[in-house]
Amino acid sequence: MPLILGAQSAIAAGYSIDNSCRFEAGASQSMLKISSAGDQDKWTVSIWVKRGTIGATQYMTSWYQDNSNYTAVYFEADDTINFLNQIGGGISGKLNTTRVFRDPSAWYHIVAVYDSGNAEAGDRQQIWVNGVRETDFITESNVSLNEDSIGNKSGDDTILGQKGDGGVYLSGYLAEVVLLDGTAATPTSFGEFNSASPTIWQPIDVSGLTFGTNGFHCDFEDSANLGNDANGGTDLTETNFAAVDQATDSPTNNFPTANPLSGNAEGFAEGNLKVTDRASTDYSFGACSTMGAKKGKWYTEIKCGNVGAFFHIGILREGSEMSIAGDYPNGAGNLTYRSNGQVCVNAAAAVSWASTYSSGDIIGIAMDLENQFLYFAKNGTWQDSGDPTSGASGTGTAFASSDFSDDTYYFPYQAGYNTGIGEYNFGGCSVSAIASGNADANGYGNFEYAVPSGYYALCSKNLAEFGG
Repeated sequence: MPLILGAQSAIAAGYSIDNSCRFEAGASQSMLKISSAGDQDKWTVSIWVKRGTIGATQYMTSWYQDNSNYTAVYFEADDTINFLNQIGGGISGKLNTTRVFRDPSAWYHIVAVYDSGNAEAGDRQQIWVNGVRETDFITESNVSLNEDSIGNKSGDDTILGQKGDGGVYLSGYLAEVVLLDGTAATPTSFGEFNSASPTIWQPIDVSGLTFGTNGFHCDFEDSANLGNDANGGTDLTETNFAAVDQATDSPTNNFPTANPLSGNAEGFAEGNLKVTDRASTDYSFGACSTMGAKKGKWYTEIKCGNVGAFFHIGILREGSEMSIAGDYPNGAGNLTYRSNGQVCVNAAAAVSWASTYSSGDIIGIAMDLENQFLYFAKNGTWQDSGDPTSGASGTGTAFASSDFSDDTYYFPYQAGYNTGIGEYNFGGCSVSAIASGNADANGYGNFEYAVPSGYYALCSKNLAEFGG
């Protein structure tokens, strides 16, 4: 069943994180700065991360001298977290969590503390996730008293999104990355539990912290300088980033992506916004969004790449399967606009409806779950003279209200056949640069075409307001 909201994603926070940065392993993206002589025995790193690729080794941050000497915080291929200090080719300290972290819809807050001068051996390395300390480990090997890490070592690299040996990159989003040189901090320096929802961990303002010699604060608010240190220190040097990698998908306003747990696509890229084909088979691929809604009015755009033999764009009912037999998604409640101009319901016989679409076209989806209607636009023109603002009359809707089910979540989706490729834009980030730029009435989202009046981008703030 598709995920609806990311676990532990912060909501209604008093402090707002406006931006994140998308990292793509396939594009070899990373950021680094050369350390000055700092405190190698005491430091803290705080990272908000939203995963893209799961089931693969993914480095969030590392301090790198060479392949025998480095310190790193990363996801293992089994989706556990590893906090490793390797010196002279041997492991001097390692915490490898038993718990796994494989929710692609969630923002996780990870704090790693290195404090080798601590008299308590078990406190010399610490991992905290969403304000809670990890205490159950597959491997727990404590560093020796006063043992240096590679962190803050003069002349060595501090890196975001890569191990440091020319490979093992991150696919996902990072937000509000903070390094404190010389401080063994607790998570309460960076976040707090929401007073109204005490299981929700949310960020706080970090600007008053003591950053130390090599410390920095990456807030990713400058799209022309994503490696900017908001604390005023030396900026990180960016490799292979562009302005389009800046996102408004953040821990305080979580946007959906394509859900790699929902489909049978072979490739997910660009922060899980680009879905590619199943080249090894003759059958279809597809993926739905990580967020859905059962009421309200919602807008999404999907840009077509190679549409292949068939391409499908529409909404998927909660509980439906994304495995595809022949040309259609399985299960009841799937409402589909095909690239040949037909529409179909529940894998039933297709009916000619509107214009065909092909590579480069952008299909807008207006999902009216108040009146149970669905509208599609091709490059900004609503098909069949549709009017998403027509309310109960459903002017130009692709489907009748009887095709919907009450009190059921629906998820935007795309599916293709053979060689199809599609790009989602839920408003929090896009694969291709947006030429015009349109937000919803609440100011959320960045779309190529105007959002119809009364419709909103799917995101945690809008869902909280409109009860999706």
